[in-house]
Amino acid sequence: MLDRAEALRAKRRAALAQLDSLTQSLFLDMFGDPAINPLGWPLLALGRLFAIPPNYGTMTPAVEAGEWLDLRVANIQDWRLDLSDKKFVDLAANDVDRHSVQDGDVLMARAIASQDHLGKSIVARPGTQKWAFDSHLMRLRFDKLQAEPEFIRELFKSPGGRVLFLGASRRSAVQFNINTKEISALRLPIPPLALQQTFAHRITTIETLKATHRAALSELDALFASLQHRAFRGEL
Repeated sequence: MLDRAEALRAKRRAALAQLDSLTQSLFLDMFGDPAINPLGWPLLALGRLFAIPPNYGTMTPAVEAGEWLDLRVANIQDWRLDLSDKKFVDLAANDVDRHSVQDGDVLMARAIASQDHLGKSIVARPGTQKWAFDSHLMRLRFDKLQAEPEFIRELFKSPGGRVLFLGASRRSAVQFNINTKEISALRLPIPPLALQQTFAHRITTIETLKATHRAALSELDALFASLQHRAFRGEL
């Protein structure tokens, strides 16, 4: 019984891995490797695509309860939002615009000990909820008439995009960093908005499938733990 439950978990994990590969393949098929730009897209500085200048989050210490959910580097796992560990913060009225999150904002790890995790990003969708972000993250808010945030996030995640991104970063004595000037000056191949929007629509469909598989995997994990507990107690 435990073997059958584990087999089901393995199938869900394999399905998620295949969907991840599908996303990467779709990006490369539509846009090519950003590092070599085989389709000849215009190279634009990211600063030209922002609706407002990028900025860091609040330095107010996060606490267990508060008005605003405080997103941290720990909440970005495998390039997706993970809210299993929640902290909160109270923002002063004059800090709300600077440190709050809107739908479509890209939140990026901008100072972290591991180079592998520098630049990991999510596209935030808080809806009507109050979300803030802390000082180890950078908020990128793009002009909707020039860039789709889902496209930008996947560009950062792609192997070629990582090469370009890391080339603009720095290393200090204790961590890897990228600042607002460096990210604004970073030149990346940017295809037409209509093509970005087509990609974003397809990605939304894939992400919906991923969410379904993750939910099923979570249920299977709980089932497996329960079966394992019962097996050790001799109840199976």
